[in-house]
Amino acid sequence: MTTRWTGKIIGGLIGLFALGPFGAALGAVLGHQYDQGAAGPGAGATGNFGTHFFSATFEVMGHLAKADGRVSEREIAAARAVMAALRLDEASVRAAIACFQRGKQPAFDYGGAIQSIRRACVGRPDLFPDMANDLAGRLFDSLHGKLLKLPDYCEVYPAHGAGSLCGKSLSKETWSTLGNQRKFNYALQPMTKEKFAKIVAADQPEVPAYFPKSAAKNLEGSAPLTDLAKPQEFSTEEIQAFDGVVIDIRQNLEYGEKHIPNSINIGLGGQFASWAGTLVPIGTPIAIVADNETQVDEACTRLARVGHETVTGFILLHNSVSYTPLTLPPHSSV
Repeated sequence: MTTRWTGKIIGGLIGLFALGPFGAALGAVLGHQYDQGAAGPGAGATGNFGTHFFSATFEVMGHLAKADGRVSEREIAAARAVMAALRLDEASVRAAIACFQRGKQPAFDYGGAIQSIRRACVGRPDLFPDMANDLAGRLFDSLHGKLLKLPDYCEVYPAHGAGSLCGKSLSKETWSTLGNQRKFNYALQPMTKEKFAKIVAADQPEVPAYFPKSAAKNLEGSAPLTDLAKPQEFSTEEIQAFDGVVIDIRQNLEYGEKHIPNSINIGLGGQFASWAGTLVPIGTPIAIVADNETQVDEACTRLARVGHETVTGFILLHNSVSYTPLTLPPHSSV
């Protein structure tokens, strides 16, 4: 895999002139995130520097330079250094200066420009390698044949958020506009269908093992959640003799203090279902360890969404007198 350096260099330079040495380090880290998520170049005079990142970079530089009321010679020199590092031609330099001037305006949306970089994604067609090109082509046709024909003011609500394995560079933002996406999203820049298919599949997160099985289940048709058998509350003896995987969904510190022998801890917060689908093979009998039945119900629902429909039992460690309390071993450090 080719190493990308553009984001690191530009991020470091922006951070250096904005915040000094600390800012340079921070900018390089953020630039690395861009390099990891950048699938390929946009079109136009910006060359190998994606159009969405190009505009946002110089707009943000202009905004930061003007933040104290005036633009210093040092800040102008830093902007020129970025242009030189990018080897911009004359037309691109003019475009960069225009972006810099736009960022200086009082109405410039600094937060929106920063988030737009992390929001730039359209999905991933690589989940089924044998169909990757076909799926990428269909995605391209949907975007350019339907969505991009709508006006810029149309609101966009992502189906997945930050941390999801269904895309790269996903933002925590919960909405955008089509105009914003058209401007900043690398995958919506002018390009051929063949180039689109190549860049949207590049540098995606690893495909979890449960994805193909979930897709097959989707084609087959899943049973309604209400039709799934309710897990039974286990006794001490039953949980100890359980032939399957025991998932403790409590917080890690609680698990560390005491837990059922041979259980695994996947906290209910965060990417619970994704981790469970990755670590536990679909079809494995599962038992849940929780503090209350509300947590058990939530765990069962989220597990079913990734194909785990085999939760057969649970046991409560708190707020329950319906079982004989377990004598649990204390957590030991090594």
